[in-house]
Amino acid sequence: MTRDWLAREQKVVEKVQHRLPQKGASVRQTARYVTVGAIGTLIDVILFMLLRIRFGISDLLANTAAYGAGSVNNFILHRRWTFPGQTRQTVGVQFVKFFAVNLSALAANNLILILLEPTFDRLFSTSEFGEMLAKGLAMAVGMGLSFTLQRIWTFRPVRAREGVHARPLQTAGCDSTQRLGVAVPVVCNQTQSLY
Repeated sequence: MTRDWLAREQKVVEKVQHRLPQKGASVRQTARYVTVGAIGTLIDVILFMLLRIRFGISDLLANTAAYGAGSVNNFILHRRWTFPGQTRQTVGVQFVKFFAVNLSALAANNLILILLEPTFDRLFSTSEFGEMLAKGLAMAVGMGLSFTLQRIWTFRPVRAREGVHARPLQTAGCDSTQRLGVAVPVVCNQTQSLY
């Protein structure tokens, strides 16, 4: 009975200790993700305006080129700055995943643009305003989809394997286990051990 209770308590302590350092890293990582997304969005919007409004290129071609340029920028910055040093797949595998997610987000982005632009063009006196409003809403949908999929699939954190390597300690006749820098008593009878 006592052994089971100790084992359960030890697992709870391990889970809490494993998650605590990640909270600060998660906030920092999210802030970096948003910053990179803002830079990619800026590239996307400026290039879309230049291609569509200045050069008269079709909506879908301008949107695809602008979105692609922002995506290349985002992959490089996410890989080097948002998720540096994190154990992950090879660059090629991650690149394919990143662009698969971006293609699905681009499809959603283009679909929203195609559906909203004609309606917004009729509602507003200038077609440029309608185009940019449709583009903004399409970007919001695409970014939400992209963030979610990139976070849970492409750049998902690698979790520590169950059974973190333990280093036995001897304290006052009891066996303890060093886990993440904290001594956790296991059993006070050296002939019995949970490991």
